[in-house]
Amino acid sequence: MYTPLTWGGVDWYGCDDDLTWERLDAPQPHLPRHLRRVLILDVENVCPSSRRPVRALARLNAVLRAAGPVDHIVTASAGSQYERLDEVLQRAGVHSHIRCGNRPNAADRVLIEQARRFAGEGDCEVIVASNDHGFRVIAHMPGVRRLVLITHPDLATARSLLRVASELRVAA
Repeated sequence: MYTPLTWGGVDWYGCDDDLTWERLDAPQPHLPRHLRRVLILDVENVCPSSRRPVRALARLNAVLRAAGPVDHIVTASAGSQYERLDEVLQRAGVHSHIRCGNRPNAADRVLIEQARRFAGEGDCEVIVASNDHGFRVIAHMPGVRRLVLITHPDLATARSLLRVASELRVAA
């Protein structure tokens, strides 16, 4: 049984049958004190029904809730879908949206490159809101301490992406 105890205004915890005590507020040795949290939002994947804005907005808001508080949000979409998706993003309060070319996987490449940039700046937790297998490379980038995957129950998720995720959250 764990018993909370306060000494000198600091909360401590210990086990009744153990003589070791540790501070509750002690930093975790394997993670930096403040891990930057970056949301890589594949808006084309999350909101494939963007022609139905009410449904797309509901799905996007579910993903944002599942992500929790983040330091940065990066989104990208092809030029042909940019206007439509930007309107949905603006309504959800997301104001960073990169316009890409209309080549296949152009937005995915930009998002992966943005994740590489954040990882290159040091320790970060990358939250990926996508179901595409191409995002699995983020898990192995130097500087990425955790890869959190957000999926939506209506969409099939690539198994290779599920295998590399540290945590899986379902946006519902």
